[in-house]
Amino acid sequence: MKIQRMVMATLSAGVAIFLFWAAFNSEGSYGGADSFMHYYFARYAWEQPALLLDHWGKPLFTLLSSPFAAFGFMGIRVFNIACGWAGAYLAFATAVQLNLRYPLVAGVMALTAT
Repeated sequence: MKIQRMVMATLSAGVAIFLFWAAFNSEGSYGGADSFMHYYFARYAWEQPALLLDHWGKPLFTLLSSPFAAFGFMGIRVFNIACGWAGAYLAFATAVQLNLRYPLVAGVMALTAT
């Protein structure tokens, strides 16, 4: 089990490094205008509180990402990378708790979804 934890930690660190490199070196966003609109919702939510409750803006995402949005669109990218990493870790930890045969597969599948 320790080997699987080390492999998962190494893979997730490698993916995070690659994603940070891609975020800082790319000019656009693959999410298109939707990504920018979610950023604007998070960025201006505290100036216009109605945005915190707007269903299209996803209220929980807006609430959690608003501190990161204060750092610009790059802050949202960092937030998304952190969410992907946390999701992969939680998938792996859940698979370990459920005593699945190959918990590493759950973590790797979640990492490839980011």
